[in-house]
Parts: sequence; structure tokens; C-alpha cells
Amino acid sequence: MSRRLCLPALLLWGALASGAAAQEVGGAGQRAETERFLRDAVSYIDQVGPEQAFAAFNDPQGRFIVGERYVFCNRINGTVLAHGFNPALLGRNLASLRDARGKPFAAALIRIAVTEGQGWLSYEWFNPATRQTEVKDTLIIRVREDIVCGAGHYRR
Repeated sequence: MSRRLCLPALLLWGALASGAAAQEVGGAGQRAETERFLRDAVSYIDQVGPEQAFAAFNDPQGRFIVGERYVFCNRINGTVLAHGFNPALLGRNLASLRDARGKPFAAALIRIAVTEGQGWLSYEWFNPATRQTEVKDTLIIRVREDIVCGAGHYRR
């Protein structure tokens, strides 16, 4: 291959590689922001107790709903205790809930919290900001013996 052809190919490869790196950094930034957001919510539960914290998580004007990011909490059995985006879900058991592709993500989130204490899961879910189904990365944390809480962000 001539040097004349090689240079444009190298420049194109470099541009693609730096774009991929920028996406990865952005993804890492979103994860860090989601983790801070959820850890703030977990600390709030410790400060004021579950009942008062859940009321704050459900408050549409409160600090635990920021754009498309919100806190949700469930019992280990899947019963919703708090849901910042959709308070109509309170008291419903969503353990068998599946994502847009049929993935049983609710049970997987609970399993992660119970077996590992915390972890990330990706699935396709409705984004309240764009009103589209998008890939969502959610962090789940086991807060108490029978309570798990999560928060997530949509990939950009």
C-alpha cells in the first residue's frame, strides 16, 4: 500500500478510535453520575428512614427526580415501594416485568442485589425524557434485608 493511501486510512482510524474513546468516557461519566445519585438516595434512607425517604423519591418536584434519572425501590419480592417516574406502580409486584425485548430484567435486578449486594444491568426501557424505548443502564443496591433501590440512565 502506498504512503499516500496509508495516511488517510490512519487518520480515519484515529478519528474512529478517538470517537469510541469519547463514547466510553461519556458512558463512564454517566455511570459515575448515576452511582452518586443512587448513593445519595441510599444515604437519605439511612438519615430519615424508609417511609420518609420513599415519599421524597416519589415527589415529582423533589431532588430524587432529575430529568430522566429517578430512584425506585422494591421489596425483595418485587413489590414497588417507591418509583420516581411512575407512582401509580406503588404497591404493585413487578418481579415478572420484562423489557421491550422480553428480557426479565426486574427479577435480574433483584437477583443482582441479593447475590452481589449491588451491580449494573442493561435493558431496553421507556425514556420519559425522549418518550422512546432506549437502552438503560441501571445500578441496583441492596439497602436493607428486604429492600433494593436503583437508579439508571439512558445511553447517548
